[in-house]
Amino acid sequence: MYIINILPNDRQYSATSKPFRDISPALSSCIFSRAAGDELISIIHSIAINIYDLVSTTVSGIPMKEEAQQGQPAVAINYDVELLHSREAHIELERLGL
Repeated sequence: MYIINILPNDRQYSATSKPFRDISPALSSCIFSRAAGDELISIIHSIAINIYDLVSTTVSGIPMKEEAQQGQPAVAINYDVELLHSREAHIELERLGL
């Protein structure tokens, strides 16, 4: 069980996170205290990876053309995209040399 204590961004806080501990043979819990925003996104990302046994692959240098502003030409910018996929699929792709 994950408990996420979401804290306001605009205040100092002293809430602490607590690591996993066994509540019973079938249940463990941990507590995360994070500020709303980037910190919260990061912890939810980590929890999803852990719960669903995912791995991350980053595809880099994907060209995207930005819309042109008034009187200026469109500019091509390269983006990086993170893909989350099952660990089993990742292992199979590595086995196949892909």
